[in-house]
Amino acid sequence: MYHNCPKCAAKFMAGTKFCENCGCNLHTEFIQAPTCPQCKTAFSENTKFCTNDGSRLVRPEDLVRRCTICNIEYPDGVNFCPTDGGAIQPAYLKNLQNTFSSAGINPQGNWYPKADLGARFLARLLDAVFFALLCIPALLCLLLAQNKDDNVYSGTNSGGYYFLAILLYFIPIGYDFVKDGLGRGQSWGKRICSLMVVNLNDNLSCNKGQSFIRNLISGLILVIPFVGWLVEPIMVLATPDGRKLGDKVANTQVIEVKFYK
Repeated sequence: MYHNCPKCAAKFMAGTKFCENCGCNLHTEFIQAPTCPQCKTAFSENTKFCTNDGSRLVRPEDLVRRCTICNIEYPDGVNFCPTDGGAIQPAYLKNLQNTFSSAGINPQGNWYPKADLGARFLARLLDAVFFALLCIPALLCLLLAQNKDDNVYSGTNSGGYYFLAILLYFIPIGYDFVKDGLGRGQSWGKRICSLMVVNLNDNLSCNKGQSFIRNLISGLILVIPFVGWLVEPIMVLATPDGRKLGDKVANTQVIEVKFYK
Protein backbone atom coordinates (compact mmCIF):
# COMPACT_ATOMS: atom_id res chain seq x y z
CA MET A 1 0.00 0.00 0.00
CA TYR A 2 1.33 3.41 -0.98
CA HIS A 3 0.91 6.82 0.69
CA ASN A 4 1.96 10.38 -0.13
CA CYS A 5 4.74 12.19 1.73
CA PRO A 6 3.25 15.10 3.78
CA LYS A 7 6.06 17.45 2.60
CA CYS A 8 6.78 16.67 -1.05
CA ALA A 9 3.78 14.42 -1.91
CA ALA A 10 6.08 11.69 -3.27
CA LYS A 11 4.68 8.19 -2.96
CA PHE A 12 6.13 5.75 -0.44
CA MET A 13 5.33 2.24 0.69
CA ALA A 14 3.70 1.62 4.08
CA GLY A 15 6.38 1.02 6.72
CA THR A 16 8.96 3.34 5.13
CA LYS A 17 10.70 5.49 7.76
CA PHE A 18 12.10 8.29 5.61
CA CYS A 19 10.98 9.78 2.30
CA GLU A 20 13.42 8.92 -0.50
CA ASN A 21 12.71 12.23 -2.21
CA CYS A 22 13.02 14.85 0.57
CA GLY A 23 14.20 12.89 3.62
CA CYS A 24 11.06 13.64 5.66
CA ASN A 25 10.81 11.59 8.87
CA LEU A 26 7.63 9.71 8.03
CA HIS A 27 7.34 8.15 11.48
CA THR A 28 6.82 11.55 13.09
CA GLU A 29 5.30 13.54 10.22
CA PHE A 30 2.94 10.97 8.68
CA ILE A 31 -0.06 9.52 10.53
CA GLN A 32 -2.38 7.03 8.90
CA ALA A 33 -6.04 7.60 9.85
CA PRO A 34 -5.22 10.56 12.17
CA THR A 35 -7.78 10.88 14.96
CA CYS A 36 -8.80 13.74 17.23
CA PRO A 37 -8.07 12.90 20.91
CA GLN A 38 -10.98 15.07 22.04
CA CYS A 39 -13.94 14.26 19.75
CA LYS A 40 -12.50 10.96 18.39
CA THR A 41 -13.21 11.98 14.76
CA ALA A 42 -10.98 10.28 12.15
CA PHE A 43 -9.55 12.35 9.28
CA SER A 44 -7.80 11.76 5.98
CA GLU A 45 -4.05 11.35 5.68
CA ASN A 46 -1.82 14.43 6.13
CA THR A 47 -4.50 16.27 8.13
CA LYS A 48 -2.86 17.65 11.30
CA PHE A 49 -5.62 19.45 13.20
CA CYS A 50 -9.24 18.63 13.99
CA THR A 51 -11.74 20.84 12.13
CA ASN A 52 -14.24 20.46 14.99
CA ASP A 53 -12.21 21.64 17.98
CA GLY A 54 -8.71 22.45 16.71
CA SER A 55 -6.91 19.66 18.60
CA ARG A 56 -3.75 18.18 17.09
CA LEU A 57 -4.49 14.74 15.61
CA VAL A 58 -2.77 11.59 16.86
CA ARG A 59 -2.44 7.95 15.84
CA PRO A 60 -5.49 5.81 16.74
CA GLU A 61 -3.27 3.42 18.74
CA ASP A 62 -2.00 6.35 20.81
CA LEU A 63 -5.49 6.91 22.22
CA VAL A 64 -5.39 3.59 24.09
CA ARG A 65 -5.18 4.23 27.85
CA ARG A 66 -2.43 2.24 29.57
CA CYS A 67 -0.68 2.15 32.93
CA THR A 68 2.51 4.22 32.83
CA ILE A 69 4.31 1.51 34.85
CA CYS A 70 3.10 -1.93 33.73
CA ASN A 71 1.61 -0.86 30.37
CA ILE A 72 -1.66 -2.77 30.96
CA GLU A 73 -4.59 -1.38 28.97
CA TYR A 74 -7.57 0.03 30.91
CA PRO A 75 -10.95 1.46 29.86
CA ASP A 76 -12.14 5.03 30.37
CA GLY A 77 -12.96 5.88 33.98
CA VAL A 78 -9.96 4.07 35.50
CA ASN A 79 -7.33 6.63 36.49
CA PHE A 80 -4.87 4.52 38.49
CA CYS A 81 -3.66 0.95 38.02
CA PRO A 82 -4.99 -1.36 40.78
CA THR A 83 -1.82 -3.47 40.54
CA ASP A 84 0.95 -0.90 40.98
CA GLY A 85 -0.83 2.45 41.36
CA GLY A 86 0.56 3.86 38.12
CA ALA A 87 -1.32 6.65 36.34
CA ILE A 88 -3.56 5.58 33.45
CA GLN A 89 -3.19 7.78 30.40
CA PRO A 90 -3.15 7.52 26.59
CA ALA A 91 0.18 6.96 24.88
CA TYR A 92 0.17 10.31 23.07
CA LEU A 93 0.08 12.14 26.40
CA LYS A 94 2.89 10.04 27.87
CA ASN A 95 5.01 10.58 24.75
CA LEU A 96 4.50 14.33 24.99
CA GLN A 97 5.69 14.43 28.58
CA ASN A 98 8.74 12.32 27.73
CA THR A 99 9.58 14.60 24.79
CA PHE A 100 9.56 17.74 26.88
CA SER A 101 11.42 16.08 29.73
CA SER A 102 14.21 14.71 27.54
CA ALA A 103 14.55 18.03 25.69
CA GLY A 104 14.88 19.91 28.97
CA ILE A 105 12.47 22.56 27.74
CA ASN A 106 11.15 23.27 31.22
CA PRO A 107 13.30 22.20 34.18
CA GLN A 108 10.48 22.96 36.62
CA GLY A 109 8.75 19.79 35.44
CA ASN A 110 5.82 21.49 33.69
CA TRP A 111 4.92 20.40 30.22
CA TYR A 112 5.31 23.77 28.53
CA PRO A 113 7.71 26.70 28.84
CA LYS A 114 6.45 30.05 30.07
CA ALA A 115 4.79 32.08 27.32
CA ASP A 116 6.37 35.34 26.22
CA LEU A 117 5.17 38.11 28.56
CA GLY A 118 5.16 40.73 25.83
CA ALA A 119 2.92 38.57 23.65
CA ARG A 120 0.57 37.95 26.59
CA PHE A 121 0.32 41.68 27.33
CA LEU A 122 -0.42 42.48 23.69
CA ALA A 123 -3.04 39.71 23.49
CA ARG A 124 -4.73 41.05 26.63
CA LEU A 125 -4.72 44.56 25.18
CA LEU A 126 -6.23 43.35 21.90
CA ASP A 127 -8.94 41.41 23.73
CA ALA A 128 -9.79 44.57 25.67
CA VAL A 129 -10.19 46.39 22.33
CA PHE A 130 -12.42 43.61 20.99
CA PHE A 131 -14.48 43.76 24.20
CA ALA A 132 -14.94 47.52 23.74
CA LEU A 133 -16.00 47.06 20.11
CA LEU A 134 -18.57 44.45 21.12
CA CYS A 135 -19.98 46.95 23.64
CA ILE A 136 -20.77 49.53 20.93
CA PRO A 137 -24.26 48.18 19.96
CA ALA A 138 -25.33 48.18 23.62
CA LEU A 139 -24.03 51.73 24.09
CA LEU A 140 -25.89 52.92 20.99
CA CYS A 141 -29.14 51.50 22.31
CA LEU A 142 -28.48 53.15 25.66
CA LEU A 143 -27.94 56.53 23.96
CA LEU A 144 -31.16 56.11 21.99
CA ALA A 145 -33.04 55.34 25.19
CA GLN A 146 -31.63 58.41 26.94
CA ASN A 147 -32.49 60.53 23.91
CA LYS A 148 -36.09 59.36 24.12
CA ASP A 149 -36.17 60.21 27.82
CA ASP A 150 -34.81 63.71 27.16
CA ASN A 151 -37.23 64.41 24.31
CA VAL A 152 -40.57 65.02 26.04
CA TYR A 153 -42.29 65.44 22.66
CA SER A 154 -41.23 62.12 21.20
CA GLY A 155 -44.11 60.19 22.74
CA THR A 156 -42.08 56.98 22.42
CA ASN A 157 -41.39 54.60 25.29
CA SER A 158 -37.66 54.19 25.88
CA GLY A 159 -38.03 50.97 27.87
CA GLY A 160 -37.52 48.80 24.80
CA TYR A 161 -34.16 50.42 24.07
CA TYR A 162 -33.00 49.91 27.66
CA PHE A 163 -33.99 46.25 27.51
CA LEU A 164 -32.22 45.77 24.18
CA ALA A 165 -29.11 47.49 25.55
CA ILE A 166 -29.04 45.02 28.46
CA LEU A 167 -29.39 42.05 26.10
CA LEU A 168 -26.66 43.31 23.78
CA TYR A 169 -24.29 43.87 26.69
CA PHE A 170 -24.35 40.12 27.37
CA ILE A 171 -22.43 39.62 24.09
CA PRO A 172 -19.14 41.22 25.26
CA ILE A 173 -19.57 39.73 28.73
CA GLY A 174 -20.04 36.26 27.23
CA TYR A 175 -17.00 36.74 25.02
CA ASP A 176 -14.87 37.78 27.99
CA PHE A 177 -15.73 34.55 29.82
CA VAL A 178 -15.47 31.97 27.00
CA LYS A 179 -12.90 33.69 24.74
CA ASP A 180 -10.09 31.24 25.64
CA GLY A 181 -12.26 28.30 24.58
CA LEU A 182 -12.72 29.52 21.01
CA GLY A 183 -11.07 27.57 18.18
CA ARG A 184 -7.79 26.04 19.36
CA GLY A 185 -8.08 27.52 22.85
CA GLN A 186 -7.54 31.01 21.48
CA SER A 187 -9.24 34.31 22.10
CA TRP A 188 -9.03 36.70 19.17
CA GLY A 189 -6.11 38.47 20.80
CA LYS A 190 -4.23 35.24 21.53
CA ARG A 191 -4.76 34.04 17.98
CA ILE A 192 -3.13 37.20 16.60
CA CYS A 193 -0.21 36.81 19.04
CA SER A 194 0.25 33.06 18.35
CA LEU A 195 -0.75 32.05 21.88
CA MET A 196 -3.25 29.49 23.09
CA VAL A 197 -4.62 28.06 26.34
CA VAL A 198 -4.10 24.33 26.89
CA ASN A 199 -5.74 22.00 29.40
CA LEU A 200 -2.95 20.32 31.40
CA ASN A 201 -5.14 17.35 32.33
CA ASP A 202 -5.26 15.91 28.81
CA ASN A 203 -3.12 18.28 26.68
CA LEU A 204 -6.18 19.33 24.67
CA SER A 205 -6.95 22.92 23.82
CA CYS A 206 -8.96 24.79 26.45
CA ASN A 207 -12.73 24.42 26.04
CA LYS A 208 -15.42 26.99 26.83
CA GLY A 209 -16.14 25.51 30.26
CA GLN A 210 -12.51 25.72 31.35
CA SER A 211 -12.27 29.22 29.89
CA PHE A 212 -15.30 30.27 31.93
CA ILE A 213 -13.71 28.93 35.14
CA ARG A 214 -10.27 30.55 34.61
CA ASN A 215 -11.77 33.93 33.73
CA LEU A 216 -14.42 33.77 36.48
CA ILE A 217 -11.75 33.22 39.14
CA SER A 218 -9.65 36.06 37.75
CA GLY A 219 -12.71 38.30 37.72
CA LEU A 220 -13.59 37.50 41.34
CA ILE A 221 -10.02 38.26 42.42
CA LEU A 222 -10.21 41.56 40.57
CA VAL A 223 -12.96 42.87 42.90
CA ILE A 224 -10.75 42.55 46.00
CA PRO A 225 -10.35 46.14 47.25
CA PHE A 226 -7.10 47.98 46.47
CA VAL A 227 -4.91 44.95 45.61
CA GLY A 228 -7.20 42.74 43.53
CA TRP A 229 -5.97 44.11 40.20
CA LEU A 230 -2.38 43.22 41.14
CA VAL A 231 -2.83 39.57 42.12
CA GLU A 232 -3.09 37.91 38.71
CA PRO A 233 -0.33 40.00 37.01
CA ILE A 234 2.01 39.17 39.92
CA MET A 235 1.19 35.46 39.52
CA VAL A 236 1.99 35.61 35.80
CA LEU A 237 5.31 37.35 36.47
CA ALA A 238 6.40 35.36 39.52
CA THR A 239 5.44 31.76 38.68
CA PRO A 240 7.85 29.67 36.54
CA ASP A 241 5.05 28.64 34.17
CA GLY A 242 3.17 31.97 34.07
CA ARG A 243 -0.02 30.44 35.45
CA LYS A 244 -2.35 32.80 37.26
CA LEU A 245 -4.80 31.67 39.97
CA GLY A 246 -7.53 31.20 37.36
CA ASP A 247 -5.22 28.81 35.50
CA LYS A 248 -4.45 26.84 38.65
CA VAL A 249 -8.15 26.33 39.43
CA ALA A 250 -8.99 25.33 35.83
CA ASN A 251 -5.63 23.49 35.44
CA THR A 252 -4.81 25.39 32.27
CA GLN A 253 -1.77 27.25 30.95
CA VAL A 254 -1.14 29.94 28.36
CA ILE A 255 1.51 28.69 25.92
CA GLU A 256 3.01 29.69 22.59
CA VAL A 257 1.40 27.81 19.70
CA LYS A 258 4.80 26.67 18.39
CA PHE A 259 5.24 24.47 21.50
CA TYR A 260 1.87 22.71 21.16
CA LYS A 261 2.38 19.13 20.01
